[in-house]
Amino acid sequence: HIMQIILEKQKKGLNYYGVSYAGETGTYSRVFSKFHHDHPIASRLPEDGFVSSWGSMVKLEVEDGETIGEIYFPYSEPTGTRFINIMANPPAVASTWPSCTINAYGEGSVAYFPGSIDKDYLSLSFPELRYLLGDAVRHVSRKPLKLRLDGPLSVELTAFYRNDGSQLVIHLVNVQPDIGRSSRLKAADSRQNIQEILPVYDLRIEASVPGKVKSVAQQPEGTALAYEYLGGEITIRVPKIACHTMAVIEL
Repeated sequence: HIMQIILEKQKKGLNYYGVSYAGETGTYSRVFSKFHHDHPIASRLPEDGFVSSWGSMVKLEVEDGETIGEIYFPYSEPTGTRFINIMANPPAVASTWPSCTINAYGEGSVAYFPGSIDKDYLSLSFPELRYLLGDAVRHVSRKPLKLRLDGPLSVELTAFYRNDGSQLVIHLVNVQPDIGRSSRLKAADSRQNIQEILPVYDLRIEASVPGKVKSVAQQPEGTALAYEYLGGEITIRVPKIACHTMAVIEL
C-alpha cells in the first residue's frame, strides 16, 4: 500500500526522493561508492575507504536535496581473454553520480541509495553496509531512536509496545549457522537445518523508554534483570540466552 501511494503521488508530479532516473552504470560487475565522512550516515565508515556494489547502480540526476557520496568506476572489466579481479581492478575513475542522496519531504526526510546495499549485506555481510543502513534509518527518523544491543552479531533484537504502552517487550533471538557445516555455504543456506546453538552471555541493552520504569524481567524465565534508568534511558543486562528470550519492561 505504501508503494502504491508513492507511485500515485509521483504520477501527480510529486517527488519524494528529489532525484530522477538517468540510466545505469552499465555492464560493470561491480562499482564503488565513496561517502562524505562528515555526514552522520557515513560517519562510521573508513574516512578514505570505498564500499563496493556487486552489480550495477542507478545514475541519478539530483533535482532537490543533498548528495553525500559519489560513484567510482573500476579501471576496466574482465574480457574473454583477460582475467581481472577486485584486487587488480580497484576504484579509480571518479564520477559525479551520487551514491546516496538526502531529501526533505513534508515534515520528514528521505535517504535514497541507488545501489542494493540491503541485498549486498545479506549476501556478503560487509559491516560498512550495516552501518549505512542503521545510520540512515536513525538520520531520517522523526524522533531520535535508541535501541542498541552490545553482544554477539548472532543475536537479533526486535522490540514493541503492548498493553496500551504499559510494557516494552524486547525479543532476543540467537541465530547461528550449523556448527561444522562447510565454510563454502553461506549462513542463510543452513538456517533451516540448525541442530545446535551455542549460548551467549552478558548482553547489554540500551533503550529509550517513556515514563517511569516499574520493573524489568527476563521472560519466560520470570527472572528479575538488573538495570539502570536515568532520564528516559534504560540499560539492561541479560546474563545469558540460549535460543530465545525476552526482556519485558513494565512502565
